[in-house]
Amino acid sequence: MNKNGVIIIKAQNYRSQSRNKKAAFERLVNLFTDAAKRPKLRKKSKVPEKANQNRLKNKKIKSQKKQLRQSPNRSDD
Repeated sequence: MNKNGVIIIKAQNYRSQSRNKKAAFERLVNLFTDAAKRPKLRKKSKVPEKANQNRLKNKKIKSQKKQLRQSPNRSDD
């Protein structure tokens, strides 16, 4: 496509002008049919319950590790 919005398709595969025109027209038709196709919609998948439980368990373990790293609160009041 050029600046003016014109689609230019060159076809020089064959020695015959008519065959080149036919090939160019087929490529143009293919270009339009491919552009008209809608992309497939992505199906949302649900996270398995076991995977969610494992994630929460690991999160809890990391949280406990970090709690142990903190210095204990001293309340000598």
